[in-house]
Amino acid sequence: MKVFVRFRPPPDPSSPSLLNLSFTSSPNSSSTLPDTLSVKLPSTHLPSHASTNINPRYTFQDGGILPLTSSQFPIYDAVLRSDVPSLFEGVNVTVLAYGQTGSGKTYTCTGGESYQERGLIPLALEDVYRLRERGGRGEVRVLVRFVEVYNECCYDLLEEGKRFKDVGEWEKLKLGTHEGGGSFIKGARTYECETERQALGFLFMGNVNRVVRETRMNKGSSRSHAIFTVEVECREGREIKSGRLNIVDLSGSERINKFARGRGGSMEETEGRNINLSLHHLQRVVLNLSGGGHVGWRDSMLTWLLKEDISGGGKAAFVGTIRMEKEWWGESGETLGFLGRCGKVQVKYKKNVFEEGEGFEVQLGLARRELDEVRGALEGERRAREGEGRAWEGERRGWLEEREGWERRVKELERGAKEREEGWMGREKEWGERFERLTREGRERVRGLEERVKGLEERLRAGGGGGGVQVEGGKVEGGKVEGWEGGGGGFDEFDGLEDGVGGSSDLANGAPDFEGAGTSTLLNTSEGSQGGYDGDKSMNNPDIRDERERGVVDTSGEGGEEKEKKHLSLRSMVKMRGMFRRKKKG
Repeated sequence: MKVFVRFRPPPDPSSPSLLNLSFTSSPNSSSTLPDTLSVKLPSTHLPSHASTNINPRYTFQDGGILPLTSSQFPIYDAVLRSDVPSLFEGVNVTVLAYGQTGSGKTYTCTGGESYQERGLIPLALEDVYRLRERGGRGEVRVLVRFVEVYNECCYDLLEEGKRFKDVGEWEKLKLGTHEGGGSFIKGARTYECETERQALGFLFMGNVNRVVRETRMNKGSSRSHAIFTVEVECREGREIKSGRLNIVDLSGSERINKFARGRGGSMEETEGRNINLSLHHLQRVVLNLSGGGHVGWRDSMLTWLLKEDISGGGKAAFVGTIRMEKEWWGESGETLGFLGRCGKVQVKYKKNVFEEGEGFEVQLGLARRELDEVRGALEGERRAREGEGRAWEGERRGWLEEREGWERRVKELERGAKEREEGWMGREKEWGERFERLTREGRERVRGLEERVKGLEERLRAGGGGGGVQVEGGKVEGGKVEGWEGGGGGFDEFDGLEDGVGGSSDLANGAPDFEGAGTSTLLNTSEGSQGGYDGDKSMNNPDIRDERERGVVDTSGEGGEEKEKKHLSLRSMVKMRGMFRRKKKG
């Protein structure tokens, strides 16, 4: 197994806080890279937990120490470029980035923000599609898959909407075993990509969905192990070759009591414990592979996923990322020790090549694995669709209930409006009939009053005539009072009697309103003041009666009989006027 060591370039290369490192090459080394690392560090700087276990000298014969640079191209040339063509020959290739938090694992695998900082995955995809376009390998299919192991559970990073869901809502993937003994993921989404752009799109999508959290060591620390898989299938005639490239970005090893920001029982501490546990099982697997003994592949989700890739089924390489500060020498020394054990593992890879009609068991195994993957994907898709369907059904029921409520409300309002409209129409009809009835009654009453007034006028005319009645200080002659004691106007002849409104008691003008203020008060002997007159009370006026009894009204002598008739006619007129007023008020 090849092992490479990459140091993260420090901000200040001349800082005294950096380790004193020296790189050399062994005499019989075939690599162009230095393979021996020496660390000069006083014992006073060694942590107590690492002083007896860490050897300050390390040798990596199959691999080497990568250049101290942030450029990605020298790293890719040394680690992976020579192995990409073997994918088209049916060989599996696996690269694992291992190191402490904040040492540059994700930067090595994926890259930075600029195009020049592309990591191993984008550069490998570029070579895959370049070799495919070159031709000469028959029909070539390129498929990609991206999964993560988070808190000992496997999740699909290409699940749509994953970043908007809670952890409890994520779709958990299950592992299966095919007849060849290898493992595969049930339900993981696998997409065929015709272009490099499509494959990079799935890579970026998975990186966005990956679990990342801020820690003391790194603002964007990866909290899961991510595995990006590129499968190349070449079909030329009856021959089929299938190679798989796995690039594994392991989460950083860390000491919880030293790096954790949260308190005990926090999510960060839980994630750290699961990360360290899975890395511990990976170290034990590598130790047993190098020294012999039982290999516990099923002890963790991570080792079970990588069984077929690091147990001799293909090429494998570790890239260890190291920080150069003395502060982190304890973690850096443990990483170097683990990489040294990985270099002792002997790997014999094989090619996945078979022909149609031959190697039926291999084909059947691959077909079954693909079928299981498709079934798993369909099952996951079905569950996702069912979940979405239930959610939509709930929303649809809510909308229907809301619409029914509004419809009921509209019907109630329409019914109320109709009832009010009918009530208004009924009242309008009732008011119309009442108005017609009142109008008709008013007209009949007016006709009756007009007839009564006309009759009174005829009676008044029939009772009028010549002659006069002598009174004190004046006389009544021809229906006219002259020189009345109270003064203030005269009493004209009765030319008519009509129902008027307001005005003087001028009977000659036909306005017999006996309540209105007039210029002459009829038979008012007290002061002759202007005011109303009550005909009923005038008949019982004691002044008039006293005048008659005292002889003020003279009825003797010549013409006395005519005077008496005239006086009686005047009394009759006054009495009838009072009766008319009572009728009018009634």
